[in-house]
Amino acid sequence: MIEKIKPLKKFSQNFLQNTYLAEKIVESLNCENDDIVVEIGGGTGVLTEHLIHQKCKNLTVIEIDPRLAKLLGERFPDRISIIQRSFLDMSIAEFARVDRIKVIGNIPYHITSDIIFKLVDNSRYLNRAVLMIQKEVAERLIAVPASKDYGILTVFTTLYSTVQKLLDVDRENFYPIPNVDSSVVVLDFDKMHDESLNYRLLKKIVRAGFTGRRKMLRNSLRKVFPEEALKRITSISLNRRPEELTIEEFKILTKELSSTME
Repeated sequence: MIEKIKPLKKFSQNFLQNTYLAEKIVESLNCENDDIVVEIGGGTGVLTEHLIHQKCKNLTVIEIDPRLAKLLGERFPDRISIIQRSFLDMSIAEFARVDRIKVIGNIPYHITSDIIFKLVDNSRYLNRAVLMIQKEVAERLIAVPASKDYGILTVFTTLYSTVQKLLDVDRENFYPIPNVDSSVVVLDFDKMHDESLNYRLLKKIVRAGFTGRRKMLRNSLRKVFPEEALKRITSISLNRRPEELTIEEFKILTKELSSTME
């Protein structure tokens, strides 16, 4: 089946061939009777085939490639809903009208970060996400402060979810064989939103800080925030580098900066 479909580079198509791994990935989603599941990029259906045997309430597959959308419709008639569109153009909220949803997918390499940012921005609508991504990106998701992989993606993802790396997947398990290895990560969106925290301001701080990750926070933040407001910060030393701050410290900094700018 896979050999009949020519993978397209513009969609970063690398089809998983290992059915054992596919089953293991789907099992990690922990589907229950009333779950609403969205699969990002159904491809040739290697994950979909296992998903249809789960207990989820309904399954929607997002597939941008018209050839693969047609193939999935032929393979699983009346078993799934298919939307031929980019996941980045979809409204996650529309799937979560009754309850929070679960997301799964073998993520295209060229839009991995965009998809993860979209998920964390919509975390209030999500229950769990199981994603096959580049191994190097997975390392960034689970990185700790002061490590080389710790950065914007780490902070934003950890802010909204609990992240664990389930397993590494060798590149030989894909067709065509990519130039990198992959990992499967599980994101549980189990963290409560702090209503007293200005998330928009926090994101602005984190992005500004990590534009110069080796610089002192003071030097990076003064490019986007008033100098007088920064001078009144006492809770966190702005002589530190952004990569040294924990998630909680970024929250503390955000709350104090918010008050000094009022």
